[in-house]
Amino acid sequence: MKRSTILRVASTLFAALLAGCGGGNDGGSLPAPPPPSGALGEKLSAAAAVPANDTSTNSSSAFSVLQSNGVPAVTVAGAPVVNFTVFSDGAVKQGLTLSNMSFAIAKLVPGTNGEIDQWQSYVYRTESTANAPNNVGSGPGGTPVLASATQATTDPKPAGQAGQLVYNTEGYYTYTFSTDITDPAKTNGIVFEPGRTHRIVIQLSYKNAAGETVLVNPYYDVTFDAAGRSVPVTDLSKTRVMADVSSCNGCHDKLALHGGGRVDTQYCVMCHNPGTTDANSGNVLTMQTMVHKIHAGRLLADPSNASIGGEHYTIWGYQSSKHDYSEVGFPQDLRNCTVCHTGTNPNTPQGDNWKSRASKEACLTCHVSAPGSDWHTSHTTFASTVRPPAASAMEIPNSACVGCHSAGSTYGPDRVHWNQNEENAAKYKVNIESATFDPAARKVTVRYSLIDPTNNNAAYNLVTSDCTGAGADLKCSDTTKFGN
Repeated sequence: MKRSTILRVASTLFAALLAGCGGGNDGGSLPAPPPPSGALGEKLSAAAAVPANDTSTNSSSAFSVLQSNGVPAVTVAGAPVVNFTVFSDGAVKQGLTLSNMSFAIAKLVPGTNGEIDQWQSYVYRTESTANAPNNVGSGPGGTPVLASATQATTDPKPAGQAGQLVYNTEGYYTYTFSTDITDPAKTNGIVFEPGRTHRIVIQLSYKNAAGETVLVNPYYDVTFDAAGRSVPVTDLSKTRVMADVSSCNGCHDKLALHGGGRVDTQYCVMCHNPGTTDANSGNVLTMQTMVHKIHAGRLLADPSNASIGGEHYTIWGYQSSKHDYSEVGFPQDLRNCTVCHTGTNPNTPQGDNWKSRASKEACLTCHVSAPGSDWHTSHTTFASTVRPPAASAMEIPNSACVGCHSAGSTYGPDRVHWNQNEENAAKYKVNIESATFDPAARKVTVRYSLIDPTNNNAAYNLVTSDCTGAGADLKCSDTTKFGN
């Protein structure tokens, strides 16, 4: 930023402080901040006036508007430098501080040899259980399973880093990471690969004009050119979006985790990826494993079902607080994978991966693999052909899964997870057409119909039986709908 710009910002802030102390502002309220300046400022003000750009509902506008006006959303020449703006109530939101936001960055590692694509964070911390209280672990006697474990996290905001967040008078903010992602010594060994798809995301909190707190997680998928400047990813096959948070909100009202600020699954995957483990329980916290096990918690814990194994899925979270998901149950049939994952949703281009890319990380969440379980027993013989004879069936590589579990095959995920009740229920809808009361006979007559919404609302014949004969001679075809 130019010196003159810094001076303007400093003078503006000083004036605001004076006003806040009553310096000439008898009304007791702060004066309105100046609008964004310059040619770029005019463009940002115009973009802010478009309701579709409001940051509260648009996951990418915080970055994309700047990017389209020549300001790279991210530049990497060591520690990433992020440029973003916030649109709220038709204007650029000013006055935000580091307390309003946290940042994460990860790269997408394509799967090879049958493995699945995975986000990989560049920023990690270490969880130690050295001083854990009593009974905060899944080990013997309630002890922690691991002495320590690495966990992906957001970028630290050290007090000694001056100017980590700067507001530019043109109407946008610049955040500088404290983590140099080009140095593997500072990224837990993760190597920066500029040609890979990367995701930058903000955990953002601010108040709108109505005084309501807005919690949102703007994100942007990019690669980097030779100069380290971001290039937007426009080829949807180059990203990974498996589930849209709107599907989660169908049951959760509004998904809000870790204090309420993490509200989008596209943010969750930034930390819940390989390399993140709960030291107290030893459970990996990779997104697909953790979320599937949580939603199958009641099924996994059922002691009467020997084929399941009686697993109590437990995670020790913030300040060693215990979270036991043994009473959690998916409110539908667990085979209804399309509730969360479907390629027909334009927001989830990889939503159908569950059909074609079977993996242990996903499948062995509802299908427990402990010795003696149905899964272990049925795969032990097959396992001897694809892994060392002394190894467990658990060590079958993902590359072998698709051999039996390819889409459309006898044991394809789309076949074995087909829920005939759910699909066939869509073919029936009851309509109450009229209801009349005969006071003399004291009789109610109801006229109704049953139609097929999947067949132009064609009405079913509820009078003529679909079957013929009676008793032992009763015959019904395999397409019979009524009458038997």
